[in-house]
Amino acid sequence: MRSLLLLLLVCLSVSGFSQVVTADRSVLDKRTGAGMYTEIKPKLENPNARAYYMEQQWQLGNIEYEGEKIISNQPLKYDIVRQWMEIKMDDEIMVLPARTIDSFEWFNNTTSTATKFIKTRGFEMDGDIPPVGFFEVLFDGEVQLLSHKSVQIFHANSSVSVSGSHRSHNIVYLEHYYLAKGNKLYKLHKKRKHNLYLFGDKQDQVVRFARKKGLLFSRRADLQQIFLYYNSLI
Repeated sequence: MRSLLLLLLVCLSVSGFSQVVTADRSVLDKRTGAGMYTEIKPKLENPNARAYYMEQQWQLGNIEYEGEKIISNQPLKYDIVRQWMEIKMDDEIMVLPARTIDSFEWFNNTTSTATKFIKTRGFEMDGDIPPVGFFEVLFDGEVQLLSHKSVQIFHANSSVSVSGSHRSHNIVYLEHYYLAKGNKLYKLHKKRKHNLYLFGDKQDQVVRFARKKGLLFSRRADLQQIFLYYNSLI
């Protein structure tokens, strides 16, 4: 039974874009007139502003926003600092505010898989608040493994967590991992011992598995194996 569950979870985690419908610019123009895409605006270039993208290259992907609207099969870039999605349509770049986006995904031609992102709003943390923006879904099961990326700018004598666009000297991209059970969210620590309580009565089995495989809680590929194993136990 556990072997069957493992196989099923692996199959579910690998998804393609076989059902994608292209939304070209002419269709978007017509829908804008009907009030379908009123949040999408042309990008206004600012020569003094710097973009901080989640991925530097354009990614072909889909967006679900405002509950039921979908943009499919378009080149995308997400700006972490400005908190908007850039959408390449013909020779023009449009932007969609992050507050309107429910989820998005982009396709990796090299691995033939889709990477999914979900909004951080709606999750709850004890004694803390969820980060702003989107989680990357690294493992999707009864218990999810999520990743969040942010940007920190280091100025001459201080460091500032970015919520707007600024000139900077040094830039660091930060990534933190989270465990999600339903809408409950728990930040993972790099040290194994601080995370064990999250696995309840399965923690001894998780420890033995991680030790046997040499897996660390500080590496995403290792965490994916740990969560795959843990979900097979529950």
